[in-house]
Amino acid sequence: MRNLLIPLLMVFVLAGCATPNTEVPEVEDVARKLEEQKQHLFVFKNRDAQRQRFLNISLPLMKSAGDLCETHQPEWGIRIWHDKMISEGVRSAIKREYDVGPYLSIRDVFSGFPAEKVGVKRGDVLLKVNDWALPADQSDLKMILAKLDETLKKNKNGDVELVVQRGEERKRFFISPDAICDYKLVLDFKDQERNAFTDGERIVVTLPFMEFFQDDDELASVISHEMAHAIMGHVEAKQRNATLAAAPAFLAEMALIFLGGVNTGGDLTRAAAAMGANAYSVDFEKEADYVGMYVYARTGRPLEKMPDAFRRIGLMSPRSIAGEETTHPTSAKRFVALQKTLEEVKNKKKQGLPLLPNMKDGEIAPGQKEDKESQAP
Repeated sequence: MRNLLIPLLMVFVLAGCATPNTEVPEVEDVARKLEEQKQHLFVFKNRDAQRQRFLNISLPLMKSAGDLCETHQPEWGIRIWHDKMISEGVRSAIKREYDVGPYLSIRDVFSGFPAEKVGVKRGDVLLKVNDWALPADQSDLKMILAKLDETLKKNKNGDVELVVQRGEERKRFFISPDAICDYKLVLDFKDQERNAFTDGERIVVTLPFMEFFQDDDELASVISHEMAHAIMGHVEAKQRNATLAAAPAFLAEMALIFLGGVNTGGDLTRAAAAMGANAYSVDFEKEADYVGMYVYARTGRPLEKMPDAFRRIGLMSPRSIAGEETTHPTSAKRFVALQKTLEEVKNKKKQGLPLLPNMKDGEIAPGQKEDKESQAP
């Protein structure tokens, strides 16, 4: 009886609801499916343009800041793709628009990097990489990519010989890579928040953040800031601070359990760890702004644009303009401090000095430790 009551109640409620009064056109399945394909293609093109923009901005930053970073990775300045890298539901529509198939081919060639300089072009189909000839059947993409990775790692200096098919021609290229900072670049299409961050290994930017910063110089400024966090080891420092703060709290909790029979469930330790992690958060952000200006300046972009980027952050979050500083400086303070750093960088450029941040007494600029030690008697 109870199972019948709910459907009957729903029928009664719906019967009393208002209904539309106009003759709305019917949508045929064929037209709907066609429009779905068009919209999927529209989304793909937009995201692909943002992906290229992200890499076109980030890769030169990673290259110019190479001597500030402790570890490096080879960068040839190309990206490859295969039709199986595209979602099956939209693959056919995208293949009609792009030169991509069931084989590895060049998707991107980035300006100023080795592949472009030797003449590699978008659409070139890979036939051979060093001593490995790619099989005609590349349907097992996972295996193909694993073999490609294995082949590239065999040559420690990163030099690569490529044989490609371009139309009716076969071409051979020898590419020596640039050394760039060893961070993974991630454009996050899933997170709908405006955000950019680093975990010390990755530089992550969300799509809404990219769309908010339409100016490439301003976007480069924020990416430089995140790179500076990684260069200065801020993530690791915050983790160490959290551990140091949590240790006595943990011991206190153990004492409460064994001596007083009180179990806080780890709340005290978690609270102490959070306090430790944020103890110097504002100062780390200031340092990332400062060092980030040096990262940004090395690419030759207009220096005035970096303070402007942090003025724009005030537009994104008006609460950040003034008030209490919990994890970040106010955007007003950041702008003024960056203006001062801008003048410092300009003066160093005029004097022909290396673009390295000023360090406290006894401290060595990031990435310079090895050089200093090698010069020691």
